[in-house]
Amino acid sequence: MVPEGSLPGCGREEISDTHARGLRRDLFRWMKYRLVPHFPRFVRRLQTVNLPHPSHRERMAAYWRTRKLLRDCSDFYTETYEDKVARSFGVLVVPMERTHEDGHGEPVLTVFLFTLILRVNDGQVRLTGNPCGRISHHAIARMYQRLRTSSHQVVLDELRTALWWVPMLHGMSSQTRRSAVIHQLPIPTRRGVLRCIRDVDAGLLEVRTFTLNPNGSRVDRSLETLRHWEGLPREERETGFAGMLRHGDNRWWREVYQPQ
Repeated sequence: MVPEGSLPGCGREEISDTHARGLRRDLFRWMKYRLVPHFPRFVRRLQTVNLPHPSHRERMAAYWRTRKLLRDCSDFYTETYEDKVARSFGVLVVPMERTHEDGHGEPVLTVFLFTLILRVNDGQVRLTGNPCGRISHHAIARMYQRLRTSSHQVVLDELRTALWWVPMLHGMSSQTRRSAVIHQLPIPTRRGVLRCIRDVDAGLLEVRTFTLNPNGSRVDRSLETLRHWEGLPREERETGFAGMLRHGDNRWWREVYQPQ
């Protein structure tokens, strides 16, 4: 459950900058608190699940325990099974602090992708995890203001519609041969878009703000190309992404980001 007093809003509230910052702080505090029952066990599982297991039975027990923990901790979770290989993907959003060069600390949400793999033929279990994105406190505050709500649940639901896009676009934009020309990317949500830059030094997509875009705007047209690309068969996505970069509606991805 989400914090008390966060019933879905009607979308008609006027949220001041001060109110939005307070709502953001409350949300970050709750997101950190809700991981307390699970995260220490999940960290221990990260340290042990990839170790050799004495028997097939113990490997399978380790797999099922890890799968349950990944589901419990994840803000977005999905699974695939093909060619006798089971894959579980969990996206975790963890409140952290980013330290700038001047020593100033900035509260952020770090997005991690964890992948749990079970090879059925030999019972091999493997868990990997890496950060792929970072969401600024400014972006979360703007979600309250532009969704016109003080409901934490509304903001969380909106954010979760974008979470699978973060690792997917992070991976594609890093691997493409034209990676160097990409300065910013849009990530669609149910009702708007997260505006991102690529932090090449940190190897992350960094969400700077959230906007609601009118139909027909350049960002709206760009989101349509992304949704079409998402629908491609998995084996066609790499070449499809290169084609998207050449699409006229996406030329602005090469521009330096301007604050919204």
